[in-house]
Amino acid sequence: MSKYFSKGGATLYLLENAEAGNIASVCPITEQELTYLQAEYEEDHTATIHGMTVNDLTPELAKQYGYISDTQGVIVTQVDTGSSAAKSDFCPGFIILAYNNIKVKNLRELKMAIENAADKGSLLLLCRHGDLTRFYTLTLNQ
Repeated sequence: MSKYFSKGGATLYLLENAEAGNIASVCPITEQELTYLQAEYEEDHTATIHGMTVNDLTPELAKQYGYISDTQGVIVTQVDTGSSAAKSDFCPGFIILAYNNIKVKNLRELKMAIENAADKGSLLLLCRHGDLTRFYTLTLNQ
């Protein structure tokens, strides 16, 4: 996990060792570099899939949607009207916890699951919305 912050007017890029939870390095960056890094992060951690915008679940997003900060999964932040996701009853605030009974830790895993299930036409997703956890079928060929 990488983070950006400003100190004394300078923008710094903080690189953490995710496995050990330790800070690996801190280095100053320009505003242009910050814009690039933020766009790169968004590209890796946000996607629109079958009419729903999904994000890696961060502690900030968990708090925003009323979940505890250590919840893992992928969160739905937007659903397009009339999309496959909308027809499958997805809505903002859903946390996708698993697909076909395999735990989803991040967006990359969800994208791979959808790719692998494309020829089957649908994907079974375990989702939490508030206190309710249940299965939803996402139709992939619409």
